[in-house]
Amino acid sequence: MRTLLITLLAVSAAAALAGCSPEDVGDVGVGVNAQGDPVLVMASCEGPADRIEISSASAAEPGPEGRNWATERELENPEPSYADPAAVSLAEPDPRWEDDGGRPVGFEDDRIYRVRALPEGAGTLGSVSFEMADLAGLEPGEVLSDRGIASVSEFIDRAHEACG
Repeated sequence: MRTLLITLLAVSAAAALAGCSPEDVGDVGVGVNAQGDPVLVMASCEGPADRIEISSASAAEPGPEGRNWATERELENPEPSYADPAAVSLAEPDPRWEDDGGRPVGFEDDRIYRVRALPEGAGTLGSVSFEMADLAGLEPGEVLSDRGIASVSEFIDRAHEACG
């Protein structure tokens, strides 16, 4: 009986913790523009993103859980629309994306970057982590994501297929 009770408590705790993370309602990847600057590419299942968060940590720190992530910049689009481009330059964002007053991100070689995109309401389009070396071999029009490298249209098609 005691083992059953402990098992039920553990399952309940796991279910509660799983509910704490926002649901992914799309996908994000990163590419480069003609100048080689990072560009966030977004595909949404439930509405366009209205917020982008850029964080970084020392690439020398151990694994994702051991990294000391620092928010570098937050961008907000007060009137997001599906007509907005699905790609946003992270170095020089479109004027529709308002800066939180944070400093421009320098995108240094010894840092790892994590970018999250969030639509209005609950959920997240997900996040992508990268180092500048990861982007060195990309051509404009290519996207690096958790699923590998693809063209922008292939990336968006795959993300929309995953929407269900």
